[in-house]
Amino acid sequence: MVILTGISYDKEFLGYKYGGDAIVFNVNKKFVRYGKWKFEINSFNMIHGTFNINTLWRTVTSDVFTPTTSNPDADKTDLDAIEYTSVLGFYGDFSLLNTVKPYSQVDFVAIKNKGNVSSSFDFDVQLTVGARINL
Repeated sequence: MVILTGISYDKEFLGYKYGGDAIVFNVNKKFVRYGKWKFEINSFNMIHGTFNINTLWRTVTSDVFTPTTSNPDADKTDLDAIEYTSVLGFYGDFSLLNTVKPYSQVDFVAIKNKGNVSSSFDFDVQLTVGARINL
């Protein structure tokens, strides 16, 4: 929440949270059920520039505005790098009974220039295990 001169603004995204300078590719392949098994592979890739909800605009002339990449919420000044995010996910489930389906998913996540800060890199492996029960 941002508070300016006694007015508080609760920022919420009206669209895609990365804004108009994000290019997103998502490919999902579901394999046919092999007996009681089902498999899926998902690939998500995003190229994200430096523009976001906190990008400031400044006046060039009285009727022309141009964006800046200043970000008041950033704690680093190097906000010039394009961020690359890749996620590779694998999902599988097994029909144990007609009403019980255990499943698991593993996702490999990699982010280059995280937070639009050049030379930063982060990665993660996420594992989800559960069961779907239909009564």
